Amino acid sequence: MPAADELHGTLLGYRIGYRVHNSSTVYTHIIVPLPSPLTFLLTNLNVNTSYSVTVSAYNSQGYGPNRSEERRVGKECRSRW
Repeated sequence: MPAADELHGTLLGYRIGYRVHNSSTVYTHIIVPLPSPLTFLLTNLNVNTSYSVTVSAYNSQGYGPNRSEERRVGKECRSRW
């Protein structure tokens, strides 16, 4: 959850974006409105592939800054971001 000093209005939810790491493809975005769980499972990802994942909070004013991370999906991987 964003820090209180980073919120500029009522938090409405999150936007999660993902794509194959270092690719030029556009991010696939998923909107997760509140109330929502603090974890989210991305499905249908390719095994042994690295993904770039971004998460940003949103409110009635728009989206906040992206938080980014790279993750690799292994054979039996169930990573949580």
